[in-house]
Amino acid sequence: MTTITKPGLYDLEAADYHSDPVPEGSLSQSRAKVLLDEGGPAIFHHKENSPRVEKKEFDEGTVIHALILGKGMERIEVLDFPNYTTKAAREARDAAYAKGLTPLLTKDMARAQKVADSIPDHIRQLFTGGEAEVSMFWRHTSGLWLRGQMDYYVAGGRIVDLKTMNDTSNRGLSRAVWNLRYYMQAAWYRRGVEAITGERLPYLIVGIEKTAPYLTRAVELTDDYLAVGEAHMDDAIATYLTCVETGHWPGHPDRTQRLGPPPWVRDDIAADTITALEELIEGAA
Repeated sequence: MTTITKPGLYDLEAADYHSDPVPEGSLSQSRAKVLLDEGGPAIFHHKENSPRVEKKEFDEGTVIHALILGKGMERIEVLDFPNYTTKAAREARDAAYAKGLTPLLTKDMARAQKVADSIPDHIRQLFTGGEAEVSMFWRHTSGLWLRGQMDYYVAGGRIVDLKTMNDTSNRGLSRAVWNLRYYMQAAWYRRGVEAITGERLPYLIVGIEKTAPYLTRAVELTDDYLAVGEAHMDDAIATYLTCVETGHWPGHPDRTQRLGPPPWVRDDIAADTITALEELIEGAA
């Protein structure tokens, strides 16, 4: 297994990266963003001390990434079964996971290939001139090791992350960027590359839908969105360091709280009241 003791950009096997090759331990953005959720520290601590759970919904995305990025197909095992209802199919799937591979049914592989083949040329150009799945390791000013793995990195050019999603419309993509904290991932990766190379590169998100017609688009986050990502990154790191220092990983507050209606309920009530008043005025007239 690879051991990382110096900051830098590395070409690592996915298993080596995810197993955290830093002897002192390092914090990734995918783990750090959990700390920002309600009860996040408790959830983070639980996940850190629990076995990794494989999720089928992630498998097809993994294969689509490999097909588009041109790296990682050796970690895919195609299983010639119609589904996982038989014992033999489930055993083959579990054996693939045990070997560190991503299993995929033949029909799902065919669909993933269609998605990859649908990428328009202007998007495909973003994945040229650089390297796929580049791992980065660097030290925060606190001394904490941080890590990340970029889907695609072009030295002196750009950082590109590929996201499979159900909806690439403005509303769908905006919701995904916010809910999944892709804006913090942007800040994390840009800061890592800058710490290692001195370059402050643009960060692009390529969203691709998994159902026909496989709509695809590329977006670059605005400076103010990146500033939010920077702030949330700092908050997550500060929370982590505090929890490590105190040994306390809090969940929800240890006191009863008051809960009121969400803002949209108040807006609906106000709208209904206005409508009722207007109807009364019209009736009086």
